[in-house]
Amino acid sequence: MSEFEPQTFEDCFRRQKNFFETGATFEFKFRKQALKSLYACVKKFESKILEALVADLGKPPAEGFGGEVGFLYAEISHTLKHLKKWMKPQRVRTPLFLFPARSRIVTSPKGQVLIIGPWNYPVQLQFAPLIGALAAGNTAILKPSEIAVHSTRVVEEIVESCFDAEQVAVFQGEGKQTISAMMNRVRFDHVFFTGSIPVGRLIAEQAAQKLTPVTLELGGKSPAIIDQDVNVALAAKRVTWGKFFNSGQTCVAPDYAIVHKSIKSEFVRQIGLNIKAFYGDQPNSSESLAHMIHERHYEKLVQYLEDGKTLIGGEHDRVSKRIEPTVIDSLNDDSPLLTDEIFGPILPLVTVESRDEVFRVISQHPHPLALYIFTRSKEFEQEVTQRIPFGGGCVNDVVAHLANPNLPFGGVGSSGLGKYHGKFSFDEFSNQKGILRASQKMDLPFRYPPYDEKKLNLFRRLLK
Repeated sequence: MSEFEPQTFEDCFRRQKNFFETGATFEFKFRKQALKSLYACVKKFESKILEALVADLGKPPAEGFGGEVGFLYAEISHTLKHLKKWMKPQRVRTPLFLFPARSRIVTSPKGQVLIIGPWNYPVQLQFAPLIGALAAGNTAILKPSEIAVHSTRVVEEIVESCFDAEQVAVFQGEGKQTISAMMNRVRFDHVFFTGSIPVGRLIAEQAAQKLTPVTLELGGKSPAIIDQDVNVALAAKRVTWGKFFNSGQTCVAPDYAIVHKSIKSEFVRQIGLNIKAFYGDQPNSSESLAHMIHERHYEKLVQYLEDGKTLIGGEHDRVSKRIEPTVIDSLNDDSPLLTDEIFGPILPLVTVESRDEVFRVISQHPHPLALYIFTRSKEFEQEVTQRIPFGGGCVNDVVAHLANPNLPFGGVGSSGLGKYHGKFSFDEFSNQKGILRASQKMDLPFRYPPYDEKKLNLFRRLLK
């Protein structure tokens, strides 16, 4: 492991800066080769990645592939397909009063970027931003999670076998202390962070001291709205899958469900049927259910189980760090299950009797990273998606919006800053320059002094 050591880190950063200034990363062929190499290395280490995810999170190989490895294959393939087009200068219209001239937008890499990954998707959320950084022509230093130790080891193996350290390097260390030391010692041209809101706030404050741009992918209370006008069985099936995927340790998992009173009992019944179908009679023994990342997180979630009324599940095992998929009802408004991001296999229910109540409930937990609405009403769908500020989401599904590289992913307000995936990743790590190219064959005199009433009237006509 490349443990953080100030001098080694500064030397690596300096080497990356010198390499970037050679201009090598500006070329399409170089960027294309970097992405193809990353794809090949992920492929080479695929079995190790899946084994590491089992060791760190008990993540079933199917979830490990679908949520991490396969996601990276799709993202790299999409980027390779479109990169040449993204890199081309974009022609834009030029106003008549600037004639004769042409205008275009030119993209260039920002430079040296720092990418800080979390523990819940320790491979995908480390390399997905890197895809955008490489596509945009940057060099990168990666700071993986120190908690998902097996996955972090594989991340470093992939980087070392795939890149020279002057292009991409990995540094490890205790979370906040190491990040703070890195950002204190050098000025990155961009910092990309995925993780908790408190740490994101600290990174934003530190970045502001050096006017470093940041992307913050955080979290929050992501609701699933279950309208009375809905296919209850299908809604329950999809919520069950999305909530308990990776045992709830997903930033865009439905954090709580807002359910209309008229269909609540059937919704709960259907969730129970789906839990049994997915994980059997004893979910904590199922090979399809991941476990908590560490004992501290497990204990925190077990404390949550003391609130409200447990309708489904609730069993837990300290040895395996597993908690059954659980549904809880009858919670007080100040319950941690309704105020904190849960990040575990516990689904609280909030019962409403009207659509107006939905907006009141969500206003108490503003700016969710994701929002899901199950309804047949186009009017209610439109009202929810327009009125409520949230990062992104689905209608009649959950989580699936992440799989479309043509959609931006990111938060709003307290759930994050900046968007990525596909072209949005390329843009996030690029500097967009507006360029106007004026003709040297003609020079209209009206813009130059001396000014008189005639020129003033001309300006009024041109600049409407």
